[in-house]
Amino acid sequence: MNSIAPCCFTAALLASVSAVAEPTIEYGFIQLGQLQLNDSETTVFDGSQSYSGELDDLPFINAGVQKILGGETFRYGYEGGALVSWQNDDISYAAKSDSSGGTLKIKVNNELFMFGTFLGVLGDIKLSEYARIHVSTGPMLAVASVAQEQQEDPENLPESQNGTIIIDGSKREFGFGYGWYAGAGIAVLPVKNTEIGLAVRQQALRFSFSDDIYHDNYDGTIISLSIGYKM
Repeated sequence: MNSIAPCCFTAALLASVSAVAEPTIEYGFIQLGQLQLNDSETTVFDGSQSYSGELDDLPFINAGVQKILGGETFRYGYEGGALVSWQNDDISYAAKSDSSGGTLKIKVNNELFMFGTFLGVLGDIKLSEYARIHVSTGPMLAVASVAQEQQEDPENLPESQNGTIIIDGSKREFGFGYGWYAGAGIAVLPVKNTEIGLAVRQQALRFSFSDDIYHDNYDGTIISLSIGYKM
């Protein structure tokens, strides 16, 4: 009988703590935006000759979960999720000719696919039952594949000194990327448990491709439409 009483007391205490503890709040989200690169210049090489071009903005999708661990008006927690980006377009490159002083031009079809993950600490300000502001920061990891193929346009292509094409499109490159991000956003709940808002994220993301045929610096700003759900 004496051994049963402490067990009953412990069970009652745990039940009372569970009853008063605040439930964890979670928000699922997807952010649809564009990455505006800080440095959009990219370069390909033909021996000692380099050709410079400009990359367009990249579509960028972040999706994940924000978990509130504590706080009332000023809350804290963490977030984690996945990122996806891609690019499939033609890039025009140009270089000064050493012999004539004119401009040499090539056009390259660029295919890029990027996938990664992020995990960061989260700060959240509850403005009301229908609006909140959130900030977050943390590391990023990503992998990317890229293939570039020179377009067959003899009128615009310079002849390579060694008689071969400038870019070998038969080979696909894979690279590993790492970096950091910091973001902020505002969200409102127009209907029950459904959020819509605006998110801005600054990121520094670098890749290590094996050949110097592609842009490896993805530092920039992402402005996104954010859609979420309070779980």
